[in-house]
Amino acid sequence: MPYPSRLIASFGKGIHRPCQLTPGTLIRKSLSKAFKNVFHRRTIGTFSSPQNITIMTTYAELQQKIAELQSQAEELRKRELAEIIADVKQKIAAYGLSAADLGLQAGRESTAAPQKTKTALKAKYRDPATGETWVGRGATPKWMRAYLEAGRNKDEFLI
Repeated sequence: MPYPSRLIASFGKGIHRPCQLTPGTLIRKSLSKAFKNVFHRRTIGTFSSPQNITIMTTYAELQQKIAELQSQAEELRKRELAEIIADVKQKIAAYGLSAADLGLQAGRESTAAPQKTKTALKAKYRDPATGETWVGRGATPKWMRAYLEAGRNKDEFLI
């Protein structure tokens, strides 16, 4: 045996060299490799030191964290809104503004024009045989086309 108190240690990528392997160095090297495998490849999140490691491993834990963050965000939003509203009220009072000055109407927060409702158009033409009607817009109905092809005039069917 060429190295009675030494063993050949492998350092990856085919590099081998003799070194003194005591139980202490074996433990250090195995812990180092284990630390790299576990904490560099398989963790979620970041950590600053091995003593301060938080590993989120389950879906339920992540969902709980999301719910906590959403509630914190909502509380922060409410606080900020209260501050903004107080600031706006102070400025309105300082300048003596009214809702009309700001473009707001009583009971409405928007200045958008009201939507117009469509009104039904009155029929302009009637088929004397069936009583069907046509407003004069869009595609010509079959009954009107048949009369026009027969040589009749649209004005004959006015209501």
